Amino acid sequence: MDHIKKLIIAAGCFILVMCAELHVNAATYRVSHVSALSWEAKYDVTTHGNRITDVSHVKAKGLVGSIVKKYVSQPASNKVTLHMTRKVGNVVYRTYLKTKVADHKIHVTAN
Repeated sequence: MDHIKKLIIAAGCFILVMCAELHVNAATYRVSHVSALSWEAKYDVTTHGNRITDVSHVKAKGLVGSIVKKYVSQPASNKVTLHMTRKVGNVVYRTYLKTKVADHKIHVTAN
């Protein structure tokens, strides 16, 4: 009978832990994107709540052509954008990788 009580308590704790909603105050995420036959980029984003506090380890490379310019901007406390200029022969492409933090979720878009 003692083993059954321990099993019930353990199962109850497991259910509580798995069902509880946890809010992370600070975390670091790896943001990355590969655009087929074009470019790839990645960076680390450190957050605190819904604010982006740091961007580090920024890397970008052209899969076809080369990245001739890259820089990071932060238009708002919860948004960050990696701007890239890629050159393929004489053609110049401007592209970006955007990250936004809202409601403790991270959203990434690229063009």
